[in-house]
Amino acid sequence: MKKVLFNPFKDYGINERSRLIIKDKVKNTYALKKPLETRESYSLDPLKFTPYWNFRYKYQVRGLDSKTGKERWVDKTNYKILYPEQINEDGMKYLLFEEPSSDKLLVIFQAINKDPSYNYVGTLSEFPVNKLFIKDDYGKDKATRSSYYVGTGKDTYISKATQKLIEKVSEDLSISKSNTIFVGSSKGGFGALYHGFLFGAGHILAGGPTVLLGQQLSRFKDDASIPSKIFKSIVGEMTEENIDWADDLMRNAISNSKSPHPSVKIHVGFWDTFYQNHVVPFMDLINQNGIETVELNIKPYRKHSDLATHFPQFLKSNIKNIID
Repeated sequence: MKKVLFNPFKDYGINERSRLIIKDKVKNTYALKKPLETRESYSLDPLKFTPYWNFRYKYQVRGLDSKTGKERWVDKTNYKILYPEQINEDGMKYLLFEEPSSDKLLVIFQAINKDPSYNYVGTLSEFPVNKLFIKDDYGKDKATRSSYYVGTGKDTYISKATQKLIEKVSEDLSISKSNTIFVGSSKGGFGALYHGFLFGAGHILAGGPTVLLGQQLSRFKDDASIPSKIFKSIVGEMTEENIDWADDLMRNAISNSKSPHPSVKIHVGFWDTFYQNHVVPFMDLINQNGIETVELNIKPYRKHSDLATHFPQFLKSNIKNIID
């Protein structure tokens, strides 16, 4: 049975009595006001909610009213989107939106951020297809908890668990590999390409993807930098051998892939550093392995952050073409 889990201490470091607030954005009413004792977690059954899913949640703690000086519940966090998140036996966190009339499955990987969540949920909501959004908060760096869908300490257990999850969902929904569409940008682009080639996906749509993971995460020699901490979590100490190990993840996924290869479309800005540092080496790998199913969509912008503006339209247009 699906459950939505709330843990204010683990998720937000709230180490005191708190109150969980869930607001129905459609009816503009409160769906739940649940007091929680210190470090208490709460499991919600979404089946008890209304059929639509448009809720927000926040946590409150006891504090003094700024106007009256009296004690009351005051906000500890801002409202956040409430997703019907599931967790399987391997600890993988995901959203699964089923569409019984569809024979397609979108598999979406998240980009890097300091509050690991799901990308393109709203962007893709218009498409009547099955959707599997996979979270990545399995790393040991405290800032982003990124494992890049690989693992920690050179153990690729997250990679194996990710493949297992996709395989199970595909089998349960009777989706053929040729009808799977792997999606992601930046770090999520790495996930889409890496897992798309491992799985044998039908299609991959990637925006400004990381390809050479070792090169990307070792670009700052400062041990205090976030990329360095992620590198240490996934691989270990920053040595040339370990950098090569991380770079070989994508190289091996491509060289070991079987025909028919995924149909790959990559969107990137021409002056975005990810073009020269990742997309060009990716095309070299593709050409070395005789793969002829890759297309590039190059646009005249330079900031990697501009993906947020350009990639969604590219994504929607290509998904529509695949579905049609």
